[in-house]
Amino acid sequence: MATPTKYTYSIATDVGGPVDSDFLTTDIPAAGIATELLRIDTDGDVLDIWFADALSGGDQTILTVCVTQHMLEAAKQRRYVEIDARTDELIEQGFTFGGKVFSLASDAQVNIIGLDMTREDPAMTYPVNYGAKDSGDYLAIPDAATMHGLYLTALGTKRYHLDTGRVLKTTVFETTTVAAALAVVDAR
Repeated sequence: MATPTKYTYSIATDVGGPVDSDFLTTDIPAAGIATELLRIDTDGDVLDIWFADALSGGDQTILTVCVTQHMLEAAKQRRYVEIDARTDELIEQGFTFGGKVFSLASDAQVNIIGLDMTREDPAMTYPVNYGAKDSGDYLAIPDAATMHGLYLTALGTKRYHLDTGRVLKTTVFETTTVAAALAVVDAR
């Protein structure tokens, strides 16, 4: 007769972060553990995984790997969120052109694109005064070439932050241990 059996792990030590029960509920049976998974309970630092019967030694090893893999995925997700937040923070700081700092907020990006698209329009009269970020100062843009330079600098700055963030996220993705995932530092 089957005896419901629980396997207990420390969330802080064995999992290393919040438990995603849906992930484990899918991952454990997919790993080849034939014994029916009954439920997953968490209480404080305790993760209890209940099965319809005791697991074999091999299945216990597979379960531990699933929990460890969950820990790795949780560590990776935390790093992805941190990298995205830092990327957003860097973009929010804006870009420098002509000795002044300009916004890269969404509406500012639309304005810069609009100005660049119309830079050669005969109706465009120069100089164009473009406001600096968080100040009453502005840049007097004297011609179409300078306007295009403003656009390219904005584009390059944003692209740089996105690309360097993507490189860091790829590095995190390729890690195979929690320690390696946590060792990836965003020093931008």
